[in-house]
Amino acid sequence: MKTKILKTLLLAVFLNGTYSYLKAQTEEIKFLLNENDRVKFIGQINLLSVESSTMDPLRAGFGGAADYFLPKMLSFHAGLFSTYFTVTNNSNAPNLNADINKLSYYTYGEACVRYHIMDKEGVQKLKIILSSEVDYRHNRRTTTYVNIPYPARKIFGIRGGLYSSVVPVSSDMNKSNSPFKDQNGIATSDGKNWGKYQPVFTNMNEFGFFGGLSFMSIVNSTYLRDESRKNKRWARETYLDFIYAPAISFDDIKSATGSSKIIPNAPGSFKVNNMGGRIGYTLLPPKDFALGLNVEVGLRPGIEGDHLLDSDVYFGTRLNLILANKNHEKPAKKVKNK
Repeated sequence: MKTKILKTLLLAVFLNGTYSYLKAQTEEIKFLLNENDRVKFIGQINLLSVESSTMDPLRAGFGGAADYFLPKMLSFHAGLFSTYFTVTNNSNAPNLNADINKLSYYTYGEACVRYHIMDKEGVQKLKIILSSEVDYRHNRRTTTYVNIPYPARKIFGIRGGLYSSVVPVSSDMNKSNSPFKDQNGIATSDGKNWGKYQPVFTNMNEFGFFGGLSFMSIVNSTYLRDESRKNKRWARETYLDFIYAPAISFDDIKSATGSSKIIPNAPGSFKVNNMGGRIGYTLLPPKDFALGLNVEVGLRPGIEGDHLLDSDVYFGTRLNLILANKNHEKPAKKVKNK
């Protein structure tokens, strides 16, 4: 009987201690109020943009972008990017060019509006590293961390906008990146068919629309624990777009004997595809001088190949320097640690 009473008392003491410990841990966790609402502007200086596509095995460039968030329902995005190196522009084939066109470098600009179907305060679990130690042999690292449910602005919406691009293209049949095929030359208004026996270079100009779904999560809080401070600031977007380009045109082919107007979709000429799509992920820490990342894969409208992979399938990534609006602190609020 005494043994049973002793076990019961020990269990009660243990449970009480555990409850007191967990309660103390909960009371130590605090966040600053309404910091997510203060994220209004996030500017991006694109330090490096790298892309590989069917049209060009390698493009490298730079640019800039910006996002602006209203307190509710709407946000805006715009970006402009250009290349300083492409395989098409820097190959030896232009020395054999049958025309005298000047190739442009790849340029792309876009602007869109997001309409927030759902825009609410939620939570986003993020990892907080409490400690990290290396053993005496320096061959094993022990990391202690917890997943904290940070306050977050959760957005689900639709987005739509306009884009414009200039793309250098080559009919050089000896190049794997040529979008033209031997059986499809470049028919022009004067009855000529270019590109079957000698390379021709020109620029493709596109103007179109894009629209789709957007999933965003904005975290901008300061976590207080044991008199320490840990900032967590992330703006993340995953988007899925449909692309439609009603206006696709090409610079005239200029030679020593005159100028020829390109006619896509004509008999004996190449065809164009007006539709495409993309999926992408953007990570933007809303604070000055942080690094952001964008990854995107898709199929652009443009010159149509015999198969899907012969069209302009691409994969690209951008590294961005972030310049964001200033964030001012407010009194802290206790949040349970789950």
